[in-house]
Amino acid sequence: MQLLSEDVVGTLPLNQRFNLVGETLLLVGSYEDFSVWFFKWWQLEKNTGRIRLF
Repeated sequence: MQLLSEDVVGTLPLNQRFNLVGETLLLVGSYEDFSVWFFKWWQLEKNTGRIRLF
């Protein structure tokens, strides 16, 4: 998530990031052994430009 924060969100001008409407959420999942799916929700914090667990 740090790479995404820096390379994608970090390239947005501040005024464009602050003017985002609504929430920006990411759902990231992985497939583990024994056919179990694991998901985590992440949320963009507009003020800091960081992506944190939701």
